[in-house]
Amino acid sequence: MKHNKVLDTLRKWILPIIIVVLGIVFASMSPTFLKSTNLMNILNQTAIMSIMAIGATFVIVAGEMDLSFSSIASMSAVLCLTFAIKGYNAVVSWVIVLVLGLLIGTFNAFIVVKLRIPSMLGTIGSQILVGGIVAWIASGGTVWTSKFSTLFAVPGRAVVLGFIPFPVVILIVIFVICLIVLDKTVLGRYFYAVGGNARAADHVGINADNIKALSFVIMGLLAAVAGIVIASKFASSTCNVGSGYLFPAIIAVYLGSIFLKDGVPNMWGTIVACLFLQELSNGFSLIGLKYWHEYVTQGIVMILAIAMQMAGKRKKR
Repeated sequence: MKHNKVLDTLRKWILPIIIVVLGIVFASMSPTFLKSTNLMNILNQTAIMSIMAIGATFVIVAGEMDLSFSSIASMSAVLCLTFAIKGYNAVVSWVIVLVLGLLIGTFNAFIVVKLRIPSMLGTIGSQILVGGIVAWIASGGTVWTSKFSTLFAVPGRAVVLGFIPFPVVILIVIFVICLIVLDKTVLGRYFYAVGGNARAADHVGINADNIKALSFVIMGLLAAVAGIVIASKFASSTCNVGSGYLFPAIIAVYLGSIFLKDGVPNMWGTIVACLFLQELSNGFSLIGLKYWHEYVTQGIVMILAIAMQMAGKRKKR
């Protein structure tokens, strides 16, 4: 029993252990890795993916899947830049983009909850639809501007206390709010109940459809926030800029499910997994490996994470 307990504890904490071990390996191969500027750069680069992954956590906890959030982020970034070029007020632009993100999330909820289309198929359709609209707005190319207002630059380029990038501040605020909602409130327990067994949740008085719908709305809102940060940070966007965050964000949710809990997606696990994936990307870049090495490693890690998750569930049963 002690042996099983040790293995179970090791499995739950394997992700932070790997992060530390990888950090040591990368630091030994590249002195730049442990420099404060590089570590802060890792956090800064993690922020955008983590914001999307937090939204994906709600959807996956509720037992569904959303593949459209990358297109929502792309649309938000392109629109923000388009509005900046036209001289719109930054706050007005952000409000418009956030409302559109909520509306697209509501549309996803409608096609999944009301039309009963499987969420993976329905959101693929939504992804294509929104992607087409974004391509039309951007004329299939890149939208960029050098006409930055001071306020427009804040979400992606401002620095707090002289060293903390503002995207990290945005991530921390979102993470704390979502962590409290999912782990400390009745609403959060409803999400887990619906994801575990929607029919049983309905029988005990939880409106499973409303919970699932809410998860898509949250995803739409957070994808729009990520798009705002992308536009502000890079001052340019293509019509598919969000696609690079799609699978890493989903991988982070599933990979993070092995952290602390037995195969259950959770906020802490998602953030730790995002840090791991970004550490991997940053370290590979510093030691001169190509992007396809990162993809191969992500695939292997995903398979191992699922294997460990299933092994834990079999032991529990």
